[in-house]
Amino acid sequence: MSRTVYDSQSLLKQAIDPKPPVVHPDTPASEAIAAMTEARASCILIASDRQLLGIFTERDVVKITAREIPLAGVVISAVMTENSIAISLERAENIFKVLSILPTAKIRHLPVTDEGGNLLGAITGEGIRQILKPCDLLQMRRAGEIMNAEVVIASTNTSVLEVAKLMATEHKSCTVICTDCDRNHQKPVGIITERDIVKFQAAGLDFHGTAVTAAMSFPLIVLEVKATLWEAHQFMQQQRIRRLVVADEAGCLAGIVTQSSLLYALYPVEMLANVEVLQETVA
Repeated sequence: MSRTVYDSQSLLKQAIDPKPPVVHPDTPASEAIAAMTEARASCILIASDRQLLGIFTERDVVKITAREIPLAGVVISAVMTENSIAISLERAENIFKVLSILPTAKIRHLPVTDEGGNLLGAITGEGIRQILKPCDLLQMRRAGEIMNAEVVIASTNTSVLEVAKLMATEHKSCTVICTDCDRNHQKPVGIITERDIVKFQAAGLDFHGTAVTAAMSFPLIVLEVKATLWEAHQFMQQQRIRRLVVADEAGCLAGIVTQSSLLYALYPVEMLANVEVLQETVA
């Protein structure tokens, strides 16, 4: 076995969270959300006798919030995603295979089981990002190269409920709160994320009557378009956040860099291209 293959398999085992939040299917949804908040987890797994039944993520919390679904008397199995994508440890093979599954399947959480379907743990994009340390490759690229310029925006006079509905409709993980300026020159002042919605649900927030200015993350951490991806990676680790708002030299909104953006930069094809560039530079 080559050292490269051995290392990639070792990294795979390091990336697995062996103790993700797990609840029984009859657990009240409100308790499951509270467990997610307490564990600072982006998802919770639903299992019975170690058999994986489904998954419930921050995005699901946003959906039920936007639909104004009352959680009283609702069990987690009624709102979870059944038949979630999972992978057995034997078939996972190595970290690079898993790294290719996440963006291809458009998922951020991958439960891991044994061949019998018994739950072993879960792999998340955040977990992979924490164990991979290709700082040289990340220092070669700039935030402006990989940022998503299509950002969901809300004004400062919007309610939290309106923001949740906007996120659910646009299928986005966050909304950037901006001052009322020209559409092409928005000044970002705050952000509401999926995790915020989870916390608000757990705290019993009045979504309709609360303005985003009273609930948004502030002061906002802003990344310059010329910042390296390594700087973005460090910011995310230090601040324990999963996305960064990117601004141009005038301080206007340019886009957003997410954990998924950084993972894509580490995607095997992208990584290979960067290695070739690095090799040519050295040559």
